Amino acid sequence: MARKPTPAELEKEADRKRQAERRERKRLAGEPLTGVVDRVIVEAMAFELARTKVRADQLATASVNVGDMLKTALRILSKREGYNRDASKAALASRLAKRPEHDDAGCIPSLHPDAGVPAIELARRRQTILEEYLLDDCTPVTSSD
Repeated sequence: MARKPTPAELEKEADRKRQAERRERKRLAGEPLTGVVDRVIVEAMAFELARTKVRADQLATASVNVGDMLKTALRILSKREGYNRDASKAALASRLAKRPEHDDAGCIPSLHPDAGVPAIELARRRQTILEEYLLDDCTPVTSSD
């Protein structure tokens, strides 16, 4: 006799079904999944670095034109992978968009770091806020950083 699924198992199964349906809708619309976009961004960056003939020991100081990298990523998504060009543009823009944590002085990196406060103190402040509100987009900095 089969055992009855728990509420947690039922919820997990419903989540799997919703996700599968979302992926199918995206596939039918020609929209790339997030993982595909991330993989293509990395591939495009590697391609552009290779095109500039950067050696491995020069990577720390190498530069790549972001526009060229995005054009390469768009070509990979739309021409090679077969995704809708407009959907691919939107997906690339979404993955590379500014994120809320970029404005948080307690996050590393931050566009607005509090230069007068040591990073470990910012991390402690951030951890306190996180514990109070149970919201986290950042991993607190440890004293070893």
